[in-house]
Amino acid sequence: MEKVIYIKNLNDTKKLATSLAKFSQKGDLILLNGELGTGKTTFVKAFSKALGFNEEDITSPTFTLVNIYDSPVKLLHADLYRIGSGADLFSLGIEEYIDKGYIALVEWAQYLSEVPEEQTLTLTLEFKDINLSHERIVTLYTKDPLWKQRISQIEI
Repeated sequence: MEKVIYIKNLNDTKKLATSLAKFSQKGDLILLNGELGTGKTTFVKAFSKALGFNEEDITSPTFTLVNIYDSPVKLLHADLYRIGSGADLFSLGIEEYIDKGYIALVEWAQYLSEVPEEQTLTLTLEFKDINLSHERIVTLYTKDPLWKQRISQIEI
């Protein structure tokens, strides 16, 4: 299933993230694809805030690769930018956290060598027009039946 959402501004990105956070469940894997500046980290911060985290405590793990947060819910935030192609969820230990019930958000997921289908939602963020810096096209894609149900209810 694929759903396309048009984002007009930064606030819409945050609304989308908040909506998806409300539908998230333990063991979910949310993959974020997109070029630099398309809003992946903004999405993660808003998603985390909707789950009860202090937005300022959520930092991009560009150099550490993975940040783990255990309260108020179990959350993993990974950034594969420095790894490049061939990244693997298992070798990074992400799969183990998902199995333990963490919600995993992975930026630069286009670098993953394999993507599981179960409990996985992929978001691709793109500039709608390079001259309109705040407008984006976000494509939500999943093969998972539960995510298909959940994203059919998403509106911003």
